[in-house]
Formats: sequence, structure tokens, C-alpha cells
Amino acid sequence: MQVQLTKEIIEQAFDEMGRLAADRGITIEIAVYGGSCLILASDIRSASADVDAVFLVGGKDVSEIADQVAARLGLPDNWINESVKRVAPPPGDPQPNLILAGEYPRAPNSIVGLRVHLPTPAYMLAMKILANRVVESGQALSEARALAQTLAAGPPLALAAIKSAVRQSANGTLDEALEREKLGQTALLSSQDFREGVTAWAAKRAAKFQGK
Repeated sequence: MQVQLTKEIIEQAFDEMGRLAADRGITIEIAVYGGSCLILASDIRSASADVDAVFLVGGKDVSEIADQVAARLGLPDNWINESVKRVAPPPGDPQPNLILAGEYPRAPNSIVGLRVHLPTPAYMLAMKILANRVVESGQALSEARALAQTLAAGPPLALAAIKSAVRQSANGTLDEALEREKLGQTALLSSQDFREGVTAWAAKRAAKFQGK
């Protein structure tokens, strides 16, 4: 049975990597992309089959330590790999902005052995566009920013309800999905944002949603 890597399992593995690297007297660094990035940075995904990463510092050591962690925690041999390296960073953007997301192990007063970086939200969105949409060469990031701006201007409560419904639709029946949709719409009808949307539409102006 294939192991599904949840946030808890991934961070447990990162703690172990950090301890092993610190024992070697080194600090390794990786950038995490793909589904694992979304797991660590948001609640959009709950699990992944592996960790897509680019080994930024200490490549050989990262590989050796990852193998040790796999043996200790019972993870697949290739639980963390650099297969994403062929598309991250994409052509035209060789040095994406990275955010330091965590230092491991997380135990208080421990020596840092692993630093984990994540791409900026705009870059993550650009990666998804590259995977799901054809755009002109070099335009992925600008397309991602435009989409992000459109979503940011939208109704937060409705977007949250949509995301929740999509996530829950992975399990259950059609009748259960329709019931969730009905309950979600009913709740949104009493929101201030609903009234603002209707008012803005009637006045032919842009709506100003407040998430209330």
C-alpha cells in the first residue's frame, strides 16, 4: 500500500533530516514545490505521494540523509526527490523568490540542520498554470499574478465555501455533495457580501467584498 505523506509525516521526516544533518555538522537546504508545497503552506491539500524538491545546499548529503530517514520512518525510497527540477524554476525565471518556511528539527534549543524554503504564492500559482494551461513563453508569472488578483478581488466567503466543497467531494455520494452545496448557498445568502454583490451588480459597479 502506497504511503500518503501528510503534513505531520513530512515535518516528522524533516525533523529527522535536520537532526541527522546537524550530527554531521552541516546545514542542508531544500526548496519544496508541487503538492507538498501546498500541504505545508495551506489547507488545499492534505497528503501527497512524495515530496517534490530542489536540493539547494548539500545535494549529496541531502540524498544520503533522505535515504536514512526513509529507513528509519518506513518511507518509500524515493519519498523526496528532484524530479520537479526539470520544470522548477521554469524557463525565463531562473531564480524565483523563495520564502524560508521552516528550520528543523523544531525542538527548542536544537541545532538547525535543515532549512526548508517554499516559493512565493505567485510563483506557486504560476507553477499550476504551467501544469494546466498553455501560455506564451515567459508569461506564466504574469498570468498567475492576474489570476491571483482576480481571486483576491472576489468574495472570500464564497471562495472558501467552493474550496471546502471541492475538497469534500473527493469522498461521499452525489446526494451528499448536492446537500453541501445547498447548505453553503443558503448560508451565503445571509452574508453582507451577498448583499454587496447584488447591489454592485444592479449599480453596474465593482463589488467591494469584506468577507462578512
